[in-house]
Parts: sequence; C-alpha cells; structure tokens
Amino acid sequence: MAVDADDMNNNIKLLEKEFKACVKAEVEKRIGKHSPRNSDKDDTMDKDAFNKLPLHKQQELYKSNPDLYKQLIGG
Repeated sequence: MAVDADDMNNNIKLLEKEFKACVKAEVEKRIGKHSPRNSDKDDTMDKDAFNKLPLHKQQELYKSNPDLYKQLIGG
C-alpha cells in the first residue's frame, strides 16, 4: 500500500508497465499462431463471391484487376 502520492504514482506506473507487457505478450502469442498472410485472393474469386461483394469492392476489383472483373461479369 502506498504511503504518499509519490509512492502511489510509482505503483501505478509499475502496474501500467506490467499490464502493457502482459497484453503485448498475449497479442504476440495469438498473432504468431495465426499471422495474416498477404495473398492475392482476387484470382480465386468466383462469380458468386463477386456478386456478394459490395459495389465499392467490385469497383476496387475493376481498378486493380480489370481482366478478372470482365471475366466475372461475363464480358
């Protein structure tokens, strides 16, 4: 237990430091198991998946991969 304000502040800083370290360790543990992979999934998209995309995503596909876009719309 803290005797004065300085002790209390030091205890809070120590707790904060330990808490952040524990959170960081847990995040790294979880991300390490399922790290995101950067892959181009547009090439594996089928017409059904394309039709479920919101319009802004369809538009992004049109800009990023016009050949696939044309193939998916049947043109």
